[in-house]
Amino acid sequence: MDHIFNELLALTRAGLMDVPLETDISPEDWYAIIKIAEEQNLISILYRAVRISGLKVPDEILTRIKAGFFQDIRLDRLQNSELEQLFLAFEDQGVDYFPIKGAVMKKYYPGSVYRWMSDADIFIREDQYGIISGIMKNAGYSFLDESEHEFRWKKSGFLIEFHKQAMSYYYADVVDYFGDGFSRAHRIGNSHRYQFDATDELIFVAVHFVKHYFTGAAKIRNITDLYYLWVRGGENEKKLEEVLESMNLLSFYRILKKNVMAWLRGVSLDESGELIFRTVLTGSNEEKRLRKYINWEVRSNRGKTRTTSSAKVRTVLKRLFIPGKKIRTRFRIFREHPLLLPIYWIWRGFYLIIFRKERLKEYVIVQFKDSEEYLKKYVEYMKEMRTLGLEQAVVGGKSGSFRKQKRQSSFKQNVSGQNNGRREGVRHGNNLLAPRERVLVKALSGDLSFADSAHLLTDNMDADRESSLYLLSLGIVGFRQGWTYFPSGIIPRIRGIHRYYQVADSAAAPWLREKLAVLEQAGIPFVLTGGTAMRAHYASDTPRMMNGYDITVRSKDHEAASSLLRSAVQTADPKNPFERTISGRTILRLHKGVPDGRLFSERAFWANAESSVYLDHKVLIPSSEDMLLHLLCTPFAPYICDEDHTDRARRLAESCIVIRSGISYEVLAKTAERAGLTDVVRFYLVLLTDLVPNIIDRKDWEPFFPDRFSYRLFVRELDWLARIRPGKKPRDPFLRFVRRVVRKHIVFRRIRK
Repeated sequence: MDHIFNELLALTRAGLMDVPLETDISPEDWYAIIKIAEEQNLISILYRAVRISGLKVPDEILTRIKAGFFQDIRLDRLQNSELEQLFLAFEDQGVDYFPIKGAVMKKYYPGSVYRWMSDADIFIREDQYGIISGIMKNAGYSFLDESEHEFRWKKSGFLIEFHKQAMSYYYADVVDYFGDGFSRAHRIGNSHRYQFDATDELIFVAVHFVKHYFTGAAKIRNITDLYYLWVRGGENEKKLEEVLESMNLLSFYRILKKNVMAWLRGVSLDESGELIFRTVLTGSNEEKRLRKYINWEVRSNRGKTRTTSSAKVRTVLKRLFIPGKKIRTRFRIFREHPLLLPIYWIWRGFYLIIFRKERLKEYVIVQFKDSEEYLKKYVEYMKEMRTLGLEQAVVGGKSGSFRKQKRQSSFKQNVSGQNNGRREGVRHGNNLLAPRERVLVKALSGDLSFADSAHLLTDNMDADRESSLYLLSLGIVGFRQGWTYFPSGIIPRIRGIHRYYQVADSAAAPWLREKLAVLEQAGIPFVLTGGTAMRAHYASDTPRMMNGYDITVRSKDHEAASSLLRSAVQTADPKNPFERTISGRTILRLHKGVPDGRLFSERAFWANAESSVYLDHKVLIPSSEDMLLHLLCTPFAPYICDEDHTDRARRLAESCIVIRSGISYEVLAKTAERAGLTDVVRFYLVLLTDLVPNIIDRKDWEPFFPDRFSYRLFVRELDWLARIRPGKKPRDPFLRFVRRVVRKHIVFRRIRK
């Protein structure tokens, strides 16, 4: 079989690259080659390779190749004509349309006939579907069915799929990135046609190939599509790698590109390349169908070798019973009378038991008895995924992977823990953070693209009624992404507030540099803490706006440092080290020993401090673990009901940034335990795991933060406090009194236990 595989690759290369094949192929091999070529829809490319190479082909095989080639020409011309007429109708009716995949990839091939397609995929705006339905009926198309992400219409063997969004919600990360397609597309001239830029088109084609590769449905044309996009060029390599890395696909993408380019240059494939091409080109239909079932089970079992009973039941049911959507597609009566579907299910159950007992027995035995053959295939599949760097993506361990999430938007996402299938108290995050603040955390922590977050954050927004801090956070998004994705009506206010903070910070920087120089010249060591440390080290590329700077000195140096800084500041407060203001905005806070004595011991805090550079000065900043503890516990533990929603969201986002910089959860747990705040930290780790699972993985931190009874009590009280809070403070005097009592005398007493 190896020589068949190599000959087929050589023939495909010859047909695409117009490079004659110099070696002859035996008549016996041609029968195997034509079978694979017909399955892969490679007949036209095979015909071209035979013609330019002058190969000797058995008459029977040559007849099949010629017949297939002329059939492809007929279908290609029919498809091109149908699409051209359809696009003209869309233009006349003012309908926005966005063709993708084969409908646009044809133009990159030596001829459109060499890029075979069974259907045409087009993004549409769902609110224009009524107009589109009329156009399709007038053009002679008949409606087939609707899925969660597309409408399907058929005419004369030509299928058209109108996409409401990029893919099924099964591939949540792709939906999050591409959405309805139009959010990442640009209009072509004055027409109603849209297209991706080079980078997003390449990303879309790559993830579409991976989707099919998982289930054995990938074709060689999915690979050649990528080749022609690579040859075309024009993509932003940095953005491309960042997006693919967020989807856990970057390693596989690099392996694939290296081997595809080697193949089409006539260079031998490496081991990974052979594995990819063999998976795509060879294997019987039964093996590919089995690969789909294994993929279902891998997702259900998160890659474990021994499957759970519930996963086995789900997989068996998927294998035995046709989904309702497919039944409606196959039988018109169920489209017109969906209430009859239960009758079909009853009939199918009897049919399987009476007439398909052997098949039923086979499925149940394979699934529940862990047959040696099936288990072997399962293990081989997981080994393949690990070899190609796809294990995390296929098992769905993080949100960046292809993980099923039944949701309609980021605002409708259900919140649940994933501790051995047990639901946990993360639902309380819905009260602690409003929907927009949840999106803001994802945006500022890098888990959600700024283009998508801009749309979600500004949906039905009234800028005049939003808080300055919230608008400032939106300004940071605009500053980093540009204002393209913001509604024009709210940009002036957001820009104005953002610009104000920029000016204030620019004015404060020289002043702060002088104060650091004063301490440095006096030989007084200091640690930048709070937001100052975030800006100096952890998020130096983020325009983080602050109304104060935090500096911590050792207890023994505090009096001397206060004296030095007070003499240099005209508006010094003699009672405490809260110093100078600039235009009422900039404050210097000088802390004694540690930023918060409840959280840290002074000796450990200074021993763990790390070196950095800020404003041309060598400075110390807290360790990642101390920084995270400070971010989570200083504002939240005592002031859960007093702090502004957006400030809390920003602190959670900064916690993600710190975690991304590298952290030891074991050290964090020990520090939190010394402070008596293990349960507080655990609660927010659970919350962050739900909000940004692409950054925080439960299995990394959970071993060091066991679930205890005090945690449940803490969550219960925290949830209740959030519920009684209509604003920053309850208006009802009784509720204010109750909140004070609960916060001071119940919550923390239970935590300390």
